[in-house]
Amino acid sequence: MIVPGSLQYAIKGMLPKFAQDQLLFLWYRGGKKWEGCRAFAIPNNDSIGAIRVSVKGRDRNGIVEPGLEYERICHDMRTPFMN
Repeated sequence: MIVPGSLQYAIKGMLPKFAQDQLLFLWYRGGKKWEGCRAFAIPNNDSIGAIRVSVKGRDRNGIVEPGLEYERICHDMRTPFMN
């Protein structure tokens, strides 16, 4: 995270697709081990973060079934913040 984002993405763009995917996954992981978690935090920029649901077939070691299970988890994460 010491390297500016624009330089990170410029370097990433010069790599083969496989290496880009691996690098992106490492950035998303933020140095933490998220295996076995239904969702995990991912950095977005200095002001905003995001949450990614670990979906089977899309994410490495994904554990959440696409469809109803995914929708339920998204609903559960939103509900505490809705009035």
